[in-house]
Amino acid sequence: MEMTSEQKLSFYGEYLNEFKDEDVYRIVKEVIEHTPTIFFGASTSSTGKYHPQATNGLMGLVKHSVAVMLTAKEFLTNDTVLNIFGIWKALKLNCNKDTVNSLSY
Repeated sequence: MEMTSEQKLSFYGEYLNEFKDEDVYRIVKEVIEHTPTIFFGASTSSTGKYHPQATNGLMGLVKHSVAVMLTAKEFLTNDTVLNIFGIWKALKLNCNKDTVNSLSY
């Protein structure tokens, strides 16, 4: 049974609204709407060996993608992490810090 776009978006609830940049919001929304229905019921792991317990079972991939998104937000908004990995210098070549901060989730 296929899911509607609204049903797919509802799985992400409040997290989708955390995207402050309109272009980023639109792209993420479009990606979710075009994600195959099977993704929304799938577990991250059939054995539970390589993923946290919380992301195994029904909706595991959705839970995992939200966790990845929140982790990426922390990395992209933390100067210490960006400096340690030399990422800030690379990001500055393409956009300013306000642009990076507008990606906040």
